[in-house]
Amino acid sequence: MNHRLKILAVSGTLYEKGVQLGKQFHTSIQADMEMVKELWKDEDVKDRFLIVKRKLEEKYGDLLEEVYGRADGANVNRDDYLLYLCPEIYTYHESCTDIIVKNHHHEIIGGHNEDGNYSLDNSALVKYQTNYGYLCDFFTTKTLAGGNFCWNSHGMIFTGNSIYVKHINHIGIPCWFILRRVVDARNMEEVLALFDNKDAASGFNLNVVDTNAKRAVSIEYRLDIKSVIEVNDKFAHSNHFTSEIGLPLTKKGSNSKFRLEKSMEFLNKYSLNYRRIDEKDILNILQYRGKTPKTSILDTKYPEITALTFLYNSKRQIVIYCYLDHYKYRISYDMGNLFSSECESSMELFSI
Repeated sequence: MNHRLKILAVSGTLYEKGVQLGKQFHTSIQADMEMVKELWKDEDVKDRFLIVKRKLEEKYGDLLEEVYGRADGANVNRDDYLLYLCPEIYTYHESCTDIIVKNHHHEIIGGHNEDGNYSLDNSALVKYQTNYGYLCDFFTTKTLAGGNFCWNSHGMIFTGNSIYVKHINHIGIPCWFILRRVVDARNMEEVLALFDNKDAASGFNLNVVDTNAKRAVSIEYRLDIKSVIEVNDKFAHSNHFTSEIGLPLTKKGSNSKFRLEKSMEFLNKYSLNYRRIDEKDILNILQYRGKTPKTSILDTKYPEITALTFLYNSKRQIVIYCYLDHYKYRISYDMGNLFSSECESSMELFSI
């Protein structure tokens, strides 16, 4: 099949990796910069950007090297692309749904719907060669690694969901930079030590599975509020804060509450059958479609669609269902063999 998700590898310094990705996706990045030109007309956006950029230079200078590498590779203005990767300065996004199940044998299975305005032109599976091995990421031109599902050669798996914040901290640290910092972690303790949500611009839910320790944790943060939830049974998350009482739940018109309640309804129903919940059960939940987008977990209404469903387990086995651009296919492999012949041959069309 000619039209399917790209699988790429990049290596070198963070800047060099950024250049490689910028060159690969230059057409998409250049097109997106047209929108950014309109943003600069807003004086508030200009003022916020200068404050945020200074904070990033002080605390995330290494990560800025990848951002500037992408910009240089795509032949666009560095500040334009940096603003694009700081969405809290100018907008709010809501996306994604997660499910994690830990059974009595300490086996962990999970699934994640990656929602957003993605296409085969602006996304890929990317393997970043690192000094410790690799980091594999569902790359998009709109995020940094960690902003979408990813995993590394230490056996760590990361997925996440935006969390609605009524009053965004427009001059805070953008979530993409906070998340990018932690996804090279070797274990759960390192994730929790690296995770810094002080002065966060918005809210996010990061779900982490340590396949070595057979441990799953869900981290919620909302501006300066953070909670850590140890997952020891059935767990689901969508786009609102679940562990703090009294906080606003969701944006008006959101179906976040529906997706969470429907996911838990299915998980509890499967549990009543007194059998092990498996990957097929999680896939059935994440592909659930009601009569309307508001009563669905899988969103097929363009442009903000479910781009992929990501399934995984603590045995380091992964399956990805891709729905981009009306093409639907399945990729299945172990976490370490992204470029193996087994991965290539396992791509097959499927229907939902």
